[in-house]
Amino acid sequence: VYKRQIRWFSGAVLVGTAIVILSGAYVRSSGATGACYSWPLCGPQALPFDGRQGIHMAHRVVTLFAFILVAATLVYVRRRMVKTIWAKKLTHSLVMLFAVQAIAGLIVIHSGFTPLTRGIHIAMASLVWIIAVALTTRAWQTRLKKH
Repeated sequence: VYKRQIRWFSGAVLVGTAIVILSGAYVRSSGATGACYSWPLCGPQALPFDGRQGIHMAHRVVTLFAFILVAATLVYVRRRMVKTIWAKKLTHSLVMLFAVQAIAGLIVIHSGFTPLTRGIHIAMASLVWIIAVALTTRAWQTRLKKH
């Protein structure tokens, strides 16, 4: 039962991470990168729902939901999969990288959206994606071997 549940948790984390990355790419391609100049809110209007600020904030909201999903996966692994070392290591790594990624996003804003900090933010997103893929692959690996 626990292996089946970690498969679905990991799959949801993978989809959530993909949505975060795609929304970040949309922020960049739409020209909304510098639309929000504060964090966690977006300037004087707390939750803009239109224009470039709305696009930028949507990325932050999607990221928050994905982080909650990652944290829930960690809680599940810690409580239910006590002896499964790979699940613990990968979910701990994912939570830590997700947090570092959020800090990198904060640094991007406070640095004035410099190319270096934006590059670090994108590199961290790649690492988060790699760990999410590794978690999902490992979770589904045992199922695929049985068939």
